[in-house]
Amino acid sequence: MPRQKQYRDNELVAKLGAKIRQIRLHKGLSQEELANLCDLELSQINRIELGKINTSVSHLFLIASKLGIDVSELVKLK
Repeated sequence: MPRQKQYRDNELVAKLGAKIRQIRLHKGLSQEELANLCDLELSQINRIELGKINTSVSHLFLIASKLGIDVSELVKLK
């Protein structure tokens, strides 16, 4: 069977990153503080917020948890 083409919605990934940034700033956290809370690299948080990477579901749940919100808040993008 032929392999499926990888799917990535750049607009959606960018909106998700912007939403994470908005909530992080509202909570008064720097990217470095969020990265430390999540035990992730600062550069990874930066790339997520800029929409440069399509992060994993596991990381979305982790980030939401450390921001003190339900993951459903992150994916309400429309």
